[in-house]
Amino acid sequence: MIYKARFKMKNMAVKLISSVIFGNMARVLFELFSENDAKALIQDMVGKDCMLISDAVTEDIFKKSGKIASCVEDLINGKEYRGKELLKVREEYRKYKNLLKKEEDNTTEIPRIRVGIDRRTLKAEDKKLHYQNEYWSNKDVIYNIYIYTENEKVIKLLEIVFNILERTGIGTDTTIGCGAIAFIKEGKNIFKKDDTIKLAFKKEGGINIASTIVDQNYLVDIDIQNYVINRYDSKSPNIKKPPYYYIERGCIINKEEYVPPQLKEYKGIWVYNCVFPVERSNK
Repeated sequence: MIYKARFKMKNMAVKLISSVIFGNMARVLFELFSENDAKALIQDMVGKDCMLISDAVTEDIFKKSGKIASCVEDLINGKEYRGKELLKVREEYRKYKNLLKKEEDNTTEIPRIRVGIDRRTLKAEDKKLHYQNEYWSNKDVIYNIYIYTENEKVIKLLEIVFNILERTGIGTDTTIGCGAIAFIKEGKNIFKKDDTIKLAFKKEGGINIASTIVDQNYLVDIDIQNYVINRYDSKSPNIKKPPYYYIERGCIINKEEYVPPQLKEYKGIWVYNCVFPVERSNK
């Protein structure tokens, strides 16, 4: 079953991609439970309960899943196009590019001047300043986080976790105002079953609503189309993680069998990865 949490946000020090959302969920679980109990819960949620986590997305994400004109698909795939319908190709390609940009227009990157911190001593470095981008969102835009799980008890636990995140903030720099979110609740519940979309592990493919980390072992035998690769750098002040590259949400996943999520540990930090292909339901 797929569940949806709706919310508004103002400014973030991080991009709310799937792995980042999971990292914040895990942080809360380690604060609520002992280390062993938190690890067991996380492993069960990801392994036994097959939890998939989307990015924070708007409804515009589903407009990208419509069929792309064949002439545009040829352009994207690098095929040479020659013919009398060049104007039609240009028009269709502009429509396609506008869909890709529309969701991005809801967020503006604004640089903030920060003091340089030596990670070894955790002290400010003299005369060292740098810019760090914050992501400011349109306050009127509603974002969604989708969760797929086979166990309803997972959602009951996530209700507690996300209520805490609403009070403490998501990501880094929460003490200086970043990471504030406000969930749009129905009664007291953050999550609600969403029957309008369903998993799309099938030959025809589905739109991936999660940013997927590039991992050769994980992505083997998965056909991915119309994708863009981006880079994510660690925001953790205590542990210097290596950057990783990820395939941005909005690509098409062609895979007939369900692909379970991936969970790795790096210096005590859990790194989560998944593909989450969906399609609009007929309901």
